[in-house]
Amino acid sequence: MTRRNALRDTWAPPSVYTVFANIPTYIYLIMIPVVQNYLFDPSGFFERIASYAVSLLLTAGAAAVSAAGYFGQHISADETGVSVRRGLFIRRTYRASYARLQSAAFAVSPVMRLFSAVRVSFSACRFGNGMSAFYLTDETAGELRGGMLSGLGKKISSFRARNGRTLLAAALLSNPFGGFAAAAPFIRGVGRAAGENARSELVSSLDFSQLLVLIGIPPAAAFLTYLFIAFSLVSALRAFFASYSLRADIYERGAVVRRGLVTRRETIVPFGCDVRVTVLRTLPMLPLRLRGCALSPRELGRRGSVTVAPAADRDTARSVCRAVFGGDLPRFTVVSRPKPRELPRYVAAPGLLMALCAAALPFAVRAGIFAETVVLALAALVAFACIWLVFALFAFRFVSVSRAPGFVRVRTVRRLTLVEEIFRDI
Repeated sequence: MTRRNALRDTWAPPSVYTVFANIPTYIYLIMIPVVQNYLFDPSGFFERIASYAVSLLLTAGAAAVSAAGYFGQHISADETGVSVRRGLFIRRTYRASYARLQSAAFAVSPVMRLFSAVRVSFSACRFGNGMSAFYLTDETAGELRGGMLSGLGKKISSFRARNGRTLLAAALLSNPFGGFAAAAPFIRGVGRAAGENARSELVSSLDFSQLLVLIGIPPAAAFLTYLFIAFSLVSALRAFFASYSLRADIYERGAVVRRGLVTRRETIVPFGCDVRVTVLRTLPMLPLRLRGCALSPRELGRRGSVTVAPAADRDTARSVCRAVFGGDLPRFTVVSRPKPRELPRYVAAPGLLMALCAAALPFAVRAGIFAETVVLALAALVAFACIWLVFALFAFRFVSVSRAPGFVRVRTVRRLTLVEEIFRDI
């Protein structure tokens, strides 16, 4: 029996780690006794014991049904696609060919290694939620990965990102809101585990806003600056840990991306003639002449993109295109650009921001409390609006749709990012 037939005929169950990974779901059910006692107010020892017993029985039953449902899942892969069978009482089988498969991600965290488990997640184009995430054993995940790699063909090229450039890209792309979203659960968890005093001491130990006050920055501006820097740093470190030691292998019919410091991830992206290469250049990247390269099926756009080079130079971006498309791109001659009458649409937002901040500056100078902080904030916004306006003028000339024999290049702008997408004309 060939490897392809063996993989097709062998259904492998998920790992027992699946049950442990869903424990938080069962813990929330323990709140049922609290709700029961609040609504029905049981009196006496035996009534309370009965209330808790019923709630614990429901929690255990839900956990047992969930565990049985997960153990009823099976998965297999061959050279043409992936099959998933799931369901406890009603069995359903899902099948997705590699042409419809967006990506398959294999993740291993330190806790998963203790259980010899691998988290496998699928994302399929125009496919239901039947194919989502599974926790498989190392052996089963290896067979699944081997079955998918056998359908990618011969390796063409490899790209390894430098960790220094990866850290630089993470710093340039850091988002303070993303850093807040990542830090808030950790700080809240410290408060629950060690108490409110421990959480307050942790936050105070990381607060360096007093140093900013000592160098002459007003207290309000120093606190806002501290929050911006702290959450941006958390966002940058999170992105760096996720993209640490990134390596991308380009095959004839797909790509494999390996990355991660704490949790090691391997993402397989099958593609064919509809593959799209996306090159991103944010505003901070422009003076450094860096760009990020990503791959995705054209039908999915940026939703299915997988980064293969987070901070690459121009030559690396061209090498990625050559590896994906099998040679140098032809010269794009037929170019369509926006009309001059569309220029106000690009400069309206930064121009309006600059005008409002400039108009508010005289009033802020004559304001009462926090006048100096408000003036500094408005001055920073005016400087940002000027940079944004220059970027908008440059982006107006950047936006275009170009065609070459067999290829299309679309250049657009998303907020403060220049986006260049190249794909085959099919």
